[in-house]
Amino acid sequence: MAELAFQAERITLDMAGGWQDQYATIFGGFNFMEFSDDNNIVHPLRISNRTKLELEENLLLCYTNLSHESGNLHKKQKKTFEDNSEIQELVHKNRELTYKMKNHILKNRFDSFGEALGEAWKLKRQFSSEITNERLDSIYEAATNNGAVAGKLLGAGGGGFFLFYVKPFERNTLISKLKDMGCSVSNILFDDKGLQAWKVRIS
Repeated sequence: MAELAFQAERITLDMAGGWQDQYATIFGGFNFMEFSDDNNIVHPLRISNRTKLELEENLLLCYTNLSHESGNLHKKQKKTFEDNSEIQELVHKNRELTYKMKNHILKNRFDSFGEALGEAWKLKRQFSSEITNERLDSIYEAATNNGAVAGKLLGAGGGGFFLFYVKPFERNTLISKLKDMGCSVSNILFDDKGLQAWKVRIS
């Protein structure tokens, strides 16, 4: 199912992007996913319910109210990656950071995981001049000045959602500030089941 979704978007509709969204949706739960041209591997992470609840309490989703066309951004970033060795090195560092983030979660080092989100954002914003802008930078600065340990922009960049890590006692302060800036905020609720399908019997 994940491959069918990938082929429909990336090949049939020619929408640039990766595999991660399709695989995350199909499998559900906490997974460490490794992608290559000829082999995709999904490693389920065994974490306790306590860990999930703790992360749900410490993570906040922030919609920037800036829309973006991720396909176009992905195409430009792919071209930049192919032509620029410095960008390739940044991508390599970002990949290595994901291993550290996985270990932080498995060892319940939540604050270190939150700080790693910030490291990932610092790397990501160097991939292209179109990933961030004045509005996004102001949201991030306001968030980190009002309770957020760190965070990163999700997706291709240019708009969409920030994921912030915030300690519980700072959560309300952060939410209030983000709403004052015209952002929408949502709590995180992890899904363990992934895609579910069934047939309805018509009598």
